[in-house]
Amino acid sequence: MAQSSAAEFWTTAAVSTGPSEAIDADLGFEVSDQAFRFVSNAAEARDLADELLPAAAEAISLSASLCPDCLAERAYDRMVVPMALFEVAGEVHLRKRCEEHGTQEDVCWTDAGLYHRARTLDEASRHPAFGNVPDGVVPDDPVLADDARSVGNVRPAEDACGTDSGGCCTGSTGETSGIGNITVTNRCDRSCHYCFFYAESGESLYEPTKAEIREMAARLAEEGVGAIQLTGGEPTVRGDIVEIVGIAAEHADQVLLNTHGARFAAEPDLAREVGAAGARGIYTSFDGLTPQHNPKNYWEFPRTLMACRDAGMCAMLVPTVVGGWNDEDLGDIVRFGAANAETVCGVNFQPVSFVGRMGSKERREQRVTVPDVIGRIAADTDGTIPADAWYPLPVYRAIAEFLSNWTGNGLYGLSSSFSSWMVTYVLVDGEELVPITDVIDIGELLGTLREVVTEYGGEPSGLDRARVAKELLADLDTLLGPEAPAAAEFGSGLRAVLADGRFDGLFDRLTECYDRVLPVGVRHFQDPYNYDLSRVDDCDVHYSMPDGRVVPFSVYNVVPERYRDRVKREHAISVAQWRDREYTALTRADAPNRTRRDGDVIDPDGGSDGNEPDEGIYGVDVTYRREGDERERGKIEEAYRASIEDLAPVRSVL
Repeated sequence: MAQSSAAEFWTTAAVSTGPSEAIDADLGFEVSDQAFRFVSNAAEARDLADELLPAAAEAISLSASLCPDCLAERAYDRMVVPMALFEVAGEVHLRKRCEEHGTQEDVCWTDAGLYHRARTLDEASRHPAFGNVPDGVVPDDPVLADDARSVGNVRPAEDACGTDSGGCCTGSTGETSGIGNITVTNRCDRSCHYCFFYAESGESLYEPTKAEIREMAARLAEEGVGAIQLTGGEPTVRGDIVEIVGIAAEHADQVLLNTHGARFAAEPDLAREVGAAGARGIYTSFDGLTPQHNPKNYWEFPRTLMACRDAGMCAMLVPTVVGGWNDEDLGDIVRFGAANAETVCGVNFQPVSFVGRMGSKERREQRVTVPDVIGRIAADTDGTIPADAWYPLPVYRAIAEFLSNWTGNGLYGLSSSFSSWMVTYVLVDGEELVPITDVIDIGELLGTLREVVTEYGGEPSGLDRARVAKELLADLDTLLGPEAPAAAEFGSGLRAVLADGRFDGLFDRLTECYDRVLPVGVRHFQDPYNYDLSRVDDCDVHYSMPDGRVVPFSVYNVVPERYRDRVKREHAISVAQWRDREYTALTRADAPNRTRRDGDVIDPDGGSDGNEPDEGIYGVDVTYRREGDERERGKIEEAYRASIEDLAPVRSVL
C-alpha cells in the first residue's frame, strides 16, 4: 500500500538513521527498522534493550511504540517512543519508555509458546512465489522440515530470513491493502460502549457525498485494493445506501457492508437490493448469544441471516471480545456460525482495543489477547478445536497465492502480522465439529508447497503442473491429518483430482465431504498501550479519506485527532446541508421503533419554520427502540438454541 506521505509518523521515512552494518552483531533479538529512530549500532541497541527489559526477561525485538499519555495530550512531536518486546513468565510483553511519562508495560500474548510457533510458521510461509517477500529474496529454510511442519511446540528460527533488519519477516514488501474502508456516515442507531466512530449527541454530521465516495473508491482501486468495505456509523441509515454499494462495486471485486443488519431483518427487500447492487455480504458485530452480551442485534440477527441468504449474500460475524464481559461463550459462537455456515462465511473474533469510547482504567481487567480467545474456544469446545489447529494468517495467504498461481481459482488473499491474526477452519460433520487439522496437515502442506514453488517457480507450465500433481499424489498420505476416517474420505476425492493433474480440488473436496466449512479467525487491532510501529507495515486493512490519503486501520483509529476525527471535523456538514440532499428526511421520535436519544433535540433550522418538536435526524438525536411480541422472541430464542445445541440453521426454526 502506498503511504499517504513520506512524513507520516508510522513510516520508516520518518526514521532519521538507517540500518548500520555494525548491527550485524549477534544480539539475540531483532532490531526493527523503527528502532533506528533511537539507535544506530549494535552497542546502542544492546544498551537500550538492557534499559527497557525487566529482570529475567528474554528480548524478542526492539521497535517503537506510542506513549498513550502523549497521545492523549496531543503531543504528537514526542509520542513515538522506544519499545522492547520480550518474553517473561511464559508471556510476551512490551515495555516502552517516555521521557515525559516514564515506563509503561502491557501484555501482548499470554502464551509465549504459541507466539513462537506462529512466528516460525510465518517465516516458513515467506517466499517470492507466494507474493509476500520481494523478488530475489529467498529466505533460508533451516527449520522448515522439522519445525514448521509440526503442529506442536515450534521454536523460532534465528535469522531464518537471512536479513539484518527483519525486513522479509515483517512483510515490508509494498503489498496492496486487502480491504479498503470507506466511512459513509457517522450516524448510527446504536450506542455501543466500545465503538470507534459514531455521531455523539450535539456533534457535527459526517456524511460524504456520492461523488466523494466515488473518488475514495477510485483511490483504493488505484492502489490495487480488491475489496471495499462500506462502514460507519451504521451505513444503512443512509437512504441512498443501495446507490453507494453500486458505486463501490464499480471499483472493487468485492463489496462488504459493515452493518448490524437489523434493517435487513425488518426489510428483506432492502437486502436483495443491496445484493443486486453488488454487495457480496455483510460484516457484522455479533458480540454474544444473549441479549445482555449482544444488545445490538441479538433479537434481529436470525432474521438478518435469512434475509442475507435469500439475497445471495454472506455474513461475517465479528464478536468484539471484552475480558470479564462476553468472553464466556466463544465456543458457542463458533457453533452458531458453523450451524449457519451456508450463509455465515466466517467468524472473526476481535479482542477489544482500548480506543474510542473505552477508557484505560478498565484495561487490566478487560484486556484479551489472541491466545486468550484461542484457549477459551478450546475449553468451550472440550478440546475439539485445540490451540494447534490455529495458524497465522500469512500461512493461509501463502496457500491461497499458490492456488491462485497454479489453478487460477485461488482464495481471496488477506495478510497481516503473524502476531495479530490467527486462523483455522472448522468443518461440520452432522452434529460434530472437526478442525481442519484433523483432515489436512497444514504445516506439512505449507512445507510441500514451498518446495514446489522453490523448484518450479510461481508461474508453472502445464508440464510442471502434471509433474507436481504426480509427486503430490505419491506423498498424499503425509499431507492428510491424523483422523483416519475423515482424512481417508477427503483423500480419496483429492487423489482423483491429482490423478488428472489438477489442483483445483484442494479445498473444494472439503465441501463434498462435510456438511459445511467455516473459517474462524482471531484478529487483534492495536491500541495505544500495545502499539508496535513495525506491525503497521503488515496492516492489510486501510481507510480511504476524502483528502485523497489512504492510511492503515491502526493509524486511523488509534491516532484519531490526526486522522479519523480530523476527517470528521474538516468534512463536517450542517443539518441544513444534510437536509438539502435528495435522500434525506427527518424522523419523528414518536414513530414506531423510534425514540429520542439522550433528550437532545437537533433543531433543523433554528425553529424558523415550525418543525415539529418530535422530529429529528435518525442516527443522531433519534434512534432505534426495539419492539417485539413474545411469540417472535420465543422463536428467536429457539432458533439460537437449535443452532448451538443441534448445529441446525436458524431457518429450520424460523
